[in-house]
Amino acid sequence: MVGQGDACLPVQSLVPNCHLHSYMQRASSCARLARGWGVLLSLFAVAGTATGATTSETPLVCLGEAGKFAILSKAALSGTAAHITGDVGSQAAITFAPMFPGDATSMFWTSTQITGRMYAASYAAPTPAMLAVAITDMDAAYADAAQRPVLLSRTNIMPGGVSFNNFTAGVYKWDSYLTFAGSHFNIVGGQNDIFIFQIASYVTIAASMKAQLVSDGTGRGVPQASNIFWQVGGYLVLGASAHLEGTFLVTGYVTFGASSTLNGRVLSIGAATISANVIVAPSPPPPGSTLCVPVRQPPNPPPSPPSPPPSP
Repeated sequence: MVGQGDACLPVQSLVPNCHLHSYMQRASSCARLARGWGVLLSLFAVAGTATGATTSETPLVCLGEAGKFAILSKAALSGTAAHITGDVGSQAAITFAPMFPGDATSMFWTSTQITGRMYAASYAAPTPAMLAVAITDMDAAYADAAQRPVLLSRTNIMPGGVSFNNFTAGVYKWDSYLTFAGSHFNIVGGQNDIFIFQIASYVTIAASMKAQLVSDGTGRGVPQASNIFWQVGGYLVLGASAHLEGTFLVTGYVTFGASSTLNGRVLSIGAATISANVIVAPSPPPPGSTLCVPVRQPPNPPPSPPSPPPSP
């Protein structure tokens, strides 16, 4: 389901002095250290606020080529009366009627629903190869986000359902499903802070529920959608008129209720259905950033030549 051999280049982990050469190889040891820190930090938890880590302790989740898309999926994509700003890609079929060939080469198509381009694996080369790289980077990003160590003080906050909370920078984890109900929740910090939400199962957002980006009052601006990541182990459902912020890495299907909106991206393994929604992709990280250089598995080496026959 998710490519387990892909990760991002080494960066400083959530826990001080725990530097990861590969999240996939050392995540368990870092998690043990994180649990020890969690026992200490939980003593300082503030009621009503989920206190996270600082920016310097939480590296960016590298999206690679997947970060160039507003919506990217391994399964089918369909939309009706949507307004999408950014490119859309699928390894299966795309239906955003009406659709028009982008140019004579048929490497991409366009639609009145999309301010950007549509790419499907059935389109002319080099589109299939480009999509394969983007999907590989999507799988790597999911694996990276899922392996980040989490402190106990940020695990299973309001398990099952969140009606209101203030989330500050850092990594949070729920061992089961998560529902957001009520009017809103706040993502609090500065413009360079990183937020990662790990949900083992599905996520549902109640109708009219809003994610709000709020300054922490330190003069560092407000959190950015490009620095917010949701790793979802099941499906994602947004209720009508709900609003979310950030990149959603989803293993299941994705459904947007009427008039719901997203300032971010949907990168999914399952199918996505967009109906009368507004999705705006934030700008990807600058090329060559030291915090975001995807590491991909090299191709298999060629087989060794046969050994010469023994001398007579």
